[in-house]
Amino acid sequence: MLRANYEAKMLELLEDSETYKKLDRDPTTKFQNQNNALVVRLQNLGLIDERTARCLKSRAAVSPRIYGQPKAHKPNLPLRPVVPTMTAPTYTLSKFLSNILQQSVNNTYSIRNSEEFCEYINSCTVGPGYVMVSFDVVSLFTNIPVELVRKGILNQWNNIKEHTNINLDLFLEIVVFVIEASYFVFQQKHYQQIAGTAMGSPLSPVLAEIVTGELVDTVLSKLNVHIPILKKFVDDFFIVIPANEVDTVLGAFNDYHPKLQFTVEYEVAGRLPFLDMVVVRNEDQSFSTDWFMKPIASGRILNYFSLHPKHLKMNVAYNFVKKVNTLSTIKTEQQKKETVMSILKLNDYPVSLINRLINRHNERRMTTPAQPENDDQQSNIYKSIPYIVGLTQQITQYIKRSNEFDNISIVHYNNNTVGSLYKAMKGRTDTYQRNNVIYCIGCQQCDAKYVGMTTNKLQTRIYGHKSDVNLLDKITQIENTSDKLHKLSNLRERTAMMNHCVGTGHRFDLQNANVLDCSLKTNRLPILEICHIMTTENINKRTDVDGLHTCYTGIMHTLKRLSHRNRHSRNDLDTNTTEIDEAQMNQNDE
Repeated sequence: MLRANYEAKMLELLEDSETYKKLDRDPTTKFQNQNNALVVRLQNLGLIDERTARCLKSRAAVSPRIYGQPKAHKPNLPLRPVVPTMTAPTYTLSKFLSNILQQSVNNTYSIRNSEEFCEYINSCTVGPGYVMVSFDVVSLFTNIPVELVRKGILNQWNNIKEHTNINLDLFLEIVVFVIEASYFVFQQKHYQQIAGTAMGSPLSPVLAEIVTGELVDTVLSKLNVHIPILKKFVDDFFIVIPANEVDTVLGAFNDYHPKLQFTVEYEVAGRLPFLDMVVVRNEDQSFSTDWFMKPIASGRILNYFSLHPKHLKMNVAYNFVKKVNTLSTIKTEQQKKETVMSILKLNDYPVSLINRLINRHNERRMTTPAQPENDDQQSNIYKSIPYIVGLTQQITQYIKRSNEFDNISIVHYNNNTVGSLYKAMKGRTDTYQRNNVIYCIGCQQCDAKYVGMTTNKLQTRIYGHKSDVNLLDKITQIENTSDKLHKLSNLRERTAMMNHCVGTGHRFDLQNANVLDCSLKTNRLPILEICHIMTTENINKRTDVDGLHTCYTGIMHTLKRLSHRNRHSRNDLDTNTTEIDEAQMNQNDE
């Protein structure tokens, strides 16, 4: 999709005045203050401890950036609005509420995954005259009414209160606040979502579960139609009903609330797609299933020659073998094998490896499942490290052999992702509005550079530097020499930047700060800062790098040498280009 078409579709989406409202200013500070005030109330009432309160408070929130995911399976490629709320002021509070509700909500009609549904539907049988249909809610998340959320929580409060000591009124107040604090930025303009919940909030899925569960209970209590089978997965409903009652049931679902409207899909030749399988109604009115892939799917999974750990590729392939064999109850063993072969060969897996994976699955299926481990055993701690061929394997093996890390398990991640290859759909955040960054500021009178770190917005940190410069200007006007020297000495101790300014009289270009690095995990920032200080020509104090272990010295020296070489290469290239341009101009003059 072209960028112009994408932006036009997004603007058309945001023009829906019933769902979104354009704001005059950034509401981050307002919502952050309200969030922290609620957390303080919870702490003062003794409902949460001090540690939990610190986690729930927001200190350096940034406006979430909305983006649209194209629905490739629908005509005209409509966009699904997604608002990643990791940087929003209510993110941790919404996770706190989500954990409480997930432990409390229990709906008999919900299924957790396709394997659970497969096991259930293959054991069912219905009488003649019934048909399979699939109901789908139109844009569920953006159409969840707040009053239905209140009603659902109220009806399930007996279960919810067992997992929290917050009273009902305060709990509802916090839930409503998190819903109403849904906002985002697009093309430097701020919007607030005034209807429904944001897709991307940790609270939205469990609220959708509560609302749809209440919907089913209410509708079925009013219908005089026998519905032998009804299962749902978020907003997708699989229903078996009498053939002449489909319109009646669909009308009852659509009458529940004007915001929640359903579309229907009928079975064709006794087959109906649901999740990643096709449900088949047999002649004896029993059910079978078959693994299903949408027509638009490419069949691509993790390629055998991709730069990932070998065990990861093996697990991906084995899980695919397991899924096809589990969901395909209507196929013969040979047909299942042919399906597995076609997909894995498409992704360059060797035939010999595919056969071994199939045999391994068949052997495990015939053996007795292993007994679960005792709860008394020490739980594992998982740590993730980037996958670098050769180096990562050595680190992992060392940790496994060491007795000091018995309870630590290493998982790998790859930096070469699809997201790094394609341009992100989300709009860029202004440099000075970013937080959790490593930044660099250059001197206006010389080549000196200062490298710093901040967890707040960069703009806030720059204000601090400007305040120090203004203080320096005031101190220089003091006539008392002893008092002046004392204050200058204290000012030089604040940062290496001020030490340079006091010693030379220079000033730094605070209007043109550059972001060198960033991380959502604040515990990584000090290490990143040290690495950039060691690999950049700067005026930072040498004590700033004392926290880095000596084992990194060689790596930092190599990176610094490569950076120095690349910088000189670019300078030589610029010089050569200039000489070529001058020669070309002289030739033209001649």
